[in-house]
Amino acid sequence: MRAFKYIAFSLIALTACETDANIDLQNLDPLLVANGIAKNGEVFELELSQTKSSNDTTSFTFVNNATAILMKEGIVVDTLTMVADSNAYYSDFNLTPGSYDLVVNSPDYPNITSSTIIPNVINYTVENIEYITDSTYNEWTGDYDYFDGYNFDLVFQDDASTTDFYLFESFNGYLETESIFIDGGNAEESYKGGFKLTANDGAFNGQNMRINMFVESYGINDPQLNGFVMYRLSEDYYKYYKSARAHQNAVGNPFAEYVEVYNNIQDGVGIFAGMTEGNRTN
Repeated sequence: MRAFKYIAFSLIALTACETDANIDLQNLDPLLVANGIAKNGEVFELELSQTKSSNDTTSFTFVNNATAILMKEGIVVDTLTMVADSNAYYSDFNLTPGSYDLVVNSPDYPNITSSTIIPNVINYTVENIEYITDSTYNEWTGDYDYFDGYNFDLVFQDDASTTDFYLFESFNGYLETESIFIDGGNAEESYKGGFKLTANDGAFNGQNMRINMFVESYGINDPQLNGFVMYRLSEDYYKYYKSARAHQNAVGNPFAEYVEVYNNIQDGVGIFAGMTEGNRTN
C-alpha cells in the first residue's frame, strides 16, 4: 500500500480548462475577507482583512474598525472584541454545538453575513493497534524504503439522521488507508494518504463503521495512538478544506484545472465554519 505514496505526487491532470474574461481587477471595490473557524468548547476568533487587486504586492490589510456580532440559534450571544496586537476579533462566548450566524458591519466595506453549524460530538474507538516494520521497493531510486508505524482500526457509529462530514488527523505521522469511504483516489488508485484525511457519509449513512488505517511513526513512540484525532465538520468546513487543498495542489501545475476555493461569506470573501473534536472512548 505504501508504495503508492511515491508515485501519487507525480500524477497530474491531463486536461485543463481555460477561458478569457475581460475583468479590470484594479477598479473593483475591495471587499471584506473573513476567516473564522468555530470550534466546539473553545472561544471564537475572527480575522478580517480586505481583498486586493491581482497586481497588488503589498501585505494583507487587516480591518480593525468593524463590528462583529456572533449569534446562536438566532439570538445574539456576543459582540467580538478587537485585539490590535493579534489583528483579530475575539469572543468570550464558549462555543457549543448548534447553528451560528456571523454579522460584520464596517464603515469602509459592504457588510457581510454568514451561517454555519457546530456539529454534535461523535464517539469513536481506536482498536487492534499493531506496530509494523517493513520496506517497499522504490522504482524511482532503485532502492528499498524502510518504514515503521502502527496499523489500526477506527470504529464509530455514523448518525443516520444527519448528513455528516469527517476529518481524521495524525499529529505524529503520515496517515494511509485504502478504504473506499475516505476521499481521494479512483478506480485505478485506491491509496489515500496525508496528515489529514476527509470523508462524508454519503456511502455509509447510519452504518457502524470500521476503517483500517496505518500511520507512520517517524520514530515517535505512540503505542496508544494518542496523536490521532477524529473530528466532525460542518458542510462549510468540509467544502472549504477540500477545495483549498485541491487549489494548493494545482498551484504551479500548468496542466491542472483551476480550482476555486469554497466561500460562504455573503457580500464578501472567506470562510465561517464549525468543527467538533470527537470523543475517544478507549
